[in-house]
Amino acid sequence: MRFLKKYKEKREDSNKTRDAMSVWAGALAHEIKNPLNTMRINLQLLEEEWDQSDESSKIKARKRLGTLNQEIDRLEDILNDFLRFARLPQPNFKIQNVAVLVNELLDFTEPEAQQQNIIIKRDINPDLPEIYLDNGQIKQALLNIVLNAYQSMSSGGELSSRVYKTDSHISIDITDTGEGIPPDRISKLFNLFYSTKENGTGLGLSITKRIIDMHSGEIRIQSEEGKGTTFTVILPILKH
Repeated sequence: MRFLKKYKEKREDSNKTRDAMSVWAGALAHEIKNPLNTMRINLQLLEEEWDQSDESSKIKARKRLGTLNQEIDRLEDILNDFLRFARLPQPNFKIQNVAVLVNELLDFTEPEAQQQNIIIKRDINPDLPEIYLDNGQIKQALLNIVLNAYQSMSSGGELSSRVYKTDSHISIDITDTGEGIPPDRISKLFNLFYSTKENGTGLGLSITKRIIDMHSGEIRIQSEEGKGTTFTVILPILKH
């Protein structure tokens, strides 16, 4: 059966991914090294300042403690995201209605959009064919894209979602009116630990890409600086 053949191919790809775990571990170690160095330096300075009794030194010590707590929180975020990426299970494929899935996702994120003065627009064909996919995983993949879009519109804007059929695929367009992405960064967006955000772990879109790959799908990006970005997720209509 075509569906099972595709699924087996994806399992083989998954095995190759496990073989690349050493590469991921190296990237993780590199990412953790900088905050660890920061923590080590602050601890050394804190130890020296704690021996002094004047109030000025105590204030400095408290600031350094605050810095240490922030770095620890960042390390926890990095490790948790990495574990989600590395332990992502094989999809539990079931017949799903993509139109319902996307509408549920947008309903879930709408309160956050309202808080940020973001208007959500929907162009979702209700008569799309049902397809095999893992509902939770595809929602997670799309949620990462939507949250990135919200973060790109710090002063408000518009998020448009379009879901439609093209030949033997269903396409999901998520378009924002945010700041856009420079051309030289687009190809790096799915790289492990690459982030355009100051405190981002860079794993959200990596997880998204891996989920789409495991569904035999494709993800494309079109962006123009100052005008916005469109992520297109393309999922095959596979027959069981």
